[in-house]
Amino acid sequence: MWQRIIEWFNDKYEKNQLVSEFNRSAALAWDKGDFPVFLKAKVVLGNSRFKHSNSDFFSGFRIKVVSMKIIDKEACKMIGLVIYSDQKLVRKLIRCGFDTLEVFGSNSNEDGYEIGLTQFLLDM
Repeated sequence: MWQRIIEWFNDKYEKNQLVSEFNRSAALAWDKGDFPVFLKAKVVLGNSRFKHSNSDFFSGFRIKVVSMKIIDKEACKMIGLVIYSDQKLVRKLIRCGFDTLEVFGSNSNEDGYEIGLTQFLLDM
């Protein structure tokens, strides 16, 4: 029982570290001019349609575009595709219990992009 509690805390720590690492990398890319928008990620509830066997309760990886006031769904989708192009990140997100990728503009929770992480997982 105690070992399972320790594993649970380690899993949560790794999940939070992944979000922090993403935010540090996104901030650095923005600062250096390597990426055109500033992104900030956080853990959210997720979408139950995308659940998989390793899904956590809070299974959404939400990315907000904080450097632009208005961003449309197509721009959110393009950012999502950039995330999906990093298969190492996608696999790590899935392993850490995420099942949903969300990309939204800073002022909207309606006009964004949401997709299951396992949908574009490439076999290696």
